[in-house]
Amino acid sequence: MITNIDALLNYRQVQRRMENLQKEYDALKREIEIRESELELLRGLVPGSNDGGTR
Repeated sequence: MITNIDALLNYRQVQRRMENLQKEYDALKREIEIRESELELLRGLVPGSNDGGTR
């Protein structure tokens, strides 16, 4: 019985950790998407950046 309780507590702890890691992953993914959008906007402001030319 104690082993089952320990296993359940351990499972819940791991489950919470996985949920926290998923939240962190999602936040980082959103941050990357924002940065990529910003980079695309900045590239649009640089002359010659769309034609593959060098400065």
